[in-house]
Amino acid sequence: MDVMAPMIERNGKCANAYGNQSLTLGYSRVNPLNARATKRGVMSKEGRICERCGKARLRASNPSVHCGSCSRAESLIGDVPELPVEFWFRPEVTAACMDWDLGKIFRYVLDETRISEERFGQLIGRSQAQVWRIANHKSECYDIRVFKTVADAFGCPPLLLGLAPTGTDLVAEVHRDKARTDEGDPTDRREFMIWGVSGLVSTSGSERKLSETDVASLRQIAHDLQFQDDQRGGAAVADIAHRHFRRAEHALSKGLHSSPAAQRSLEATSTELGHATGWFAFDSGRHTQARACYTEALSIADMVGDEPQAVRILASMSLQATWRGQPYEAVRLAEYAQRRALPWATPQVLSMLNARQARGWAVMGDEAEFRKAIIRSKRFFDRGAHEDDPKWLWYYDYSQLLGDEAFGYADLQRHQRAEDYLRLELGQRDEHYGRERALAYARLTEVMLAQGRIRDASRTGLESLLPCLHDVTSVRVLSKAATIRDGLKPHAGRFSEANDFVHAFDRLRQNQRPGSPR
Repeated sequence: MDVMAPMIERNGKCANAYGNQSLTLGYSRVNPLNARATKRGVMSKEGRICERCGKARLRASNPSVHCGSCSRAESLIGDVPELPVEFWFRPEVTAACMDWDLGKIFRYVLDETRISEERFGQLIGRSQAQVWRIANHKSECYDIRVFKTVADAFGCPPLLLGLAPTGTDLVAEVHRDKARTDEGDPTDRREFMIWGVSGLVSTSGSERKLSETDVASLRQIAHDLQFQDDQRGGAAVADIAHRHFRRAEHALSKGLHSSPAAQRSLEATSTELGHATGWFAFDSGRHTQARACYTEALSIADMVGDEPQAVRILASMSLQATWRGQPYEAVRLAEYAQRRALPWATPQVLSMLNARQARGWAVMGDEAEFRKAIIRSKRFFDRGAHEDDPKWLWYYDYSQLLGDEAFGYADLQRHQRAEDYLRLELGQRDEHYGRERALAYARLTEVMLAQGRIRDASRTGLESLLPCLHDVTSVRVLSKAATIRDGLKPHAGRFSEANDFVHAFDRLRQNQRPGSPR
């Protein structure tokens, strides 16, 4: 089991998962079960204990690593429908997961699934009485196996619980190496406190210094959050990213790093997290928060001399200004980014910056300057990728360039050209980028509506846009879809397709769960 956490012992010390050092925490979370298991020697052949519940002794004749009750629970898991991911990203549920409040998690899951406490206990290898006590905060549990079981049974994203996120090979490898080399009980090694999400930096009591491995884990979290954003939008991960950015910023300002190498890594990670947090806030419609995060991240990048990240942040600020209807600022920010990038920029970087500048000119209504900037962008792009391209430029491909050009023509009211480029973009766009595909379909529907093609707009909205909205939380996308709905509403009486879209969108909005963007 891959976790990013140290193990809590009775004396308030924690053995670092990445080394043998011990450090003192400002609090102590005792796991009596783990202490008892250690005393009775779970590694002995005659003392084997169930890996799922951590309590039941296994008979010598039992070849499984689970007791009978837990084996039955495993067979029952398939009978319970997996909770939708939107449930886990409700603000109150996300907060409970990040605070490692198992009682609240139990209560939220019980209320949502409406299964009995007895059935819930069967699914996670606990008795009904234990479930009731934990759900009502009559007793506490910090057993990582229980969290892992809940995640597996009900589809909780591991990242929220501090478990190794999907695709996190670095942390997994660290724990595999440690499991191969450490002596002692493997069950004990799994008994780690949630560490990655609930606190890289403790804000109560003494504060620990971050190692290079710690910072690498934090950077991996930023990458996994970006993956979620690409699929669904920033609203789903904005709060999580903001919390991590504040902790990284706090560690950097307080000098909480264990070595010069860790300091350099923390500086780079802080700017990356700051940009990601600003982007997620922008996609969530929180423009004031986005601007503040961008500004703070740019300040860190300037302080440590990270010019590529500074240029990246300026480019994102330019795009935000375009969306907010501030084209002059968008153009000037893109120009400033180009001046800073010239000494080192690759053709792909300059292509992206010119595309951002073109978007500003389009919103300003200057078609001549838009065309000049987009032509420059295409010429730079045609020079191809370079080995010195920044890693953060991975998203910038031909479909992205087509999308920038399409949005520019749409802003210039050149609707037919915008439609042509949007169709080209959608033909090139990877299926993974759910949010970008939804945004392109929303703009395509919008330009059809602007041309008075009510039936075409309604059909595109019904067949292409609405299916994307079920999985997307981006406020940018949802606000455009709401605008389209309002535009088709007056035509609902004359066109059945428009009426179908309006009703389908209204049903979708009504079915959105609390905490999802409206």
